[in-house]
Amino acid sequence: MWIVYASIGLFVAAFVYLGIELVKILKKTRPVVDGLNTIVEKIQSHVDQITTETNQLQKTQTAIQEDIQFKKGIIIETIENAKEVIENVKSLLNVVKG
Repeated sequence: MWIVYASIGLFVAAFVYLGIELVKILKKTRPVVDGLNTIVEKIQSHVDQITTETNQLQKTQTAIQEDIQFKKGIIIETIENAKEVIENVKSLLNVVKG
């Protein structure tokens, strides 16, 4: 019967030793986990900043494209008006000559 008690005692001692070692491991790994969490937070902050800058660049790009289209329309209209002026001048010269 003493073998059963010894086995139970050995099992309890092993279980207690396992718990003690687990606590030691957790204490050793806590700073590493905290350091990793800090790094992840910094990376997330940078990702958020890049996302914000990307959104701002997209808005700026859209504004530039709209401005280019507006100016392109003005230039095309000016060219068309210049062509009309040339045609009107030719017509006037034909009337004056004719």
